[in-house]
Amino acid sequence: HLHISGTVSYASQEPWLFNDNIKNNILFGQPYEEVRYRAVTRACALIKDFIELPHGDKTLIGDRGALLSGGQRARINLARAVYRKADIYLLDDPLSAVDTQVGRELFSGCFKEFLADKTVVLITHQLQYIRDVDCIIVINNGTVDKQGKYEDFKQDDFRLIGTIDNNDNDNKPDDIPEIVNIDEKNDEKKDEPRETEELIAKGEVTKSQYKKYINAGGWISFSLFVLLFVLAQLVTIGSDYWLAHWTTREELFLKEQLKWNATLNDNTKKFHSKIISNDSIIFNDKQQYYTNEFAFGVFGGLVFL
Repeated sequence: HLHISGTVSYASQEPWLFNDNIKNNILFGQPYEEVRYRAVTRACALIKDFIELPHGDKTLIGDRGALLSGGQRARINLARAVYRKADIYLLDDPLSAVDTQVGRELFSGCFKEFLADKTVVLITHQLQYIRDVDCIIVINNGTVDKQGKYEDFKQDDFRLIGTIDNNDNDNKPDDIPEIVNIDEKNDEKKDEPRETEELIAKGEVTKSQYKKYINAGGWISFSLFVLLFVLAQLVTIGSDYWLAHWTTREELFLKEQLKWNATLNDNTKKFHSKIISNDSIIFNDKQQYYTNEFAFGVFGGLVFL
């Protein structure tokens, strides 16, 4: 059992985003605090993205962030967790979807500076950051292999975890192991600019694009689709119109019936003659209205269609 003292904010490994703008995805129902919001977006390296995106942080991102790159989704997901005020921040591999440069910005600006006074549990496969943490826990197949400070680990311990890269661009001592994931390094450098270019290129859809779309499905299918769509709209409108027409006619009939009943009460002497004429008038007027069976039948037929 795990006993936790304080509140926890969690950032999942797989970014979870909903179909809204970036700002609402970060706030996620939390009150908007401008100073904190700006600090969080800066710490999560999102300012440059806001500048490049067509509407800044008001840009709609689509379902599950479909309009964003993998790195952008990961940083927005991280920003949501960081924006929430908590005592413990559990961050599940937030650096895996970003390149090395952005990863350094996140580690320095977000984990070491913005969250400096908080407890941060960072899950990562990138060993170049472990020398700057207070405690290292190596987990293998769900069990703890070793834990301690950086000085407690030997060079062989790091070789067992992954390949050591001694060609780091920073001026670091030779005895500090560095792991650079080549695939992750190339992914976001290619991915993010391409995604930005696609977003900038978006605008009004040209007529030629509509024509290509129709040709791909075939004109017969398109015509049938349009016909069915129009019929569906007509049936929907027709059912609403019939219901309104039917209720209006029934209301008028009831008003006339009440009017004649009130007239009959004026003079009991003429009650017998009036009731006869009233019955005949109501009967004649009833012919102008619809029976419930007929009205229900028409409405049911329209709804069924």
